Amino acid sequence: MGIGSAYQDGFKAAIDSIGPDVLVEMDADLQHPASALPGLVEVISEGADVAIASRYIQGGGITGWGRDRRIVSRVANAYARFMLGLKIRDATSGYRAFSKAAAETVARAELPAKGFEFQVATLHLLKDRCRIVEVPFTFSERTAGKSKLGLADVVRFFVAVVRMAL
Repeated sequence: MGIGSAYQDGFKAAIDSIGPDVLVEMDADLQHPASALPGLVEVISEGADVAIASRYIQGGGITGWGRDRRIVSRVANAYARFMLGLKIRDATSGYRAFSKAAAETVARAELPAKGFEFQVATLHLLKDRCRIVEVPFTFSERTAGKSKLGLADVVRFFVAVVRMAL
């Protein structure tokens, strides 16, 4: 049903089985370095509800992306900020830590996003309810495998953001 519904199902399973104090969402293809985890968890322990590993704040960055992918990412983030009133620079980052309360809110919500737009939908849901903090990290392109993000996903993202804004 899509990466968004998989995340949401994973949140529900974690909450129902172990009831974590902090729940972390990350890719398992080594693009999201485990070395950034302590910083994300620390931000939650200091009172934030969501900590986002951000490529687009001071100290963050990207290695291994071509010009076109950088442009699509920047445009998607600017579009989400404008359309949804988000203050987050990296709204599309999929490397995040959530407090128990924020994770429960996401897990139980009826989100209008089942694909990659899930990242933005969670921030739209939480923006007025939670303290969201960005933590710099450098995103490195995977060394094996291929991105599942295609043109249809990009179009679905832009349409979903419009629907969320209405």
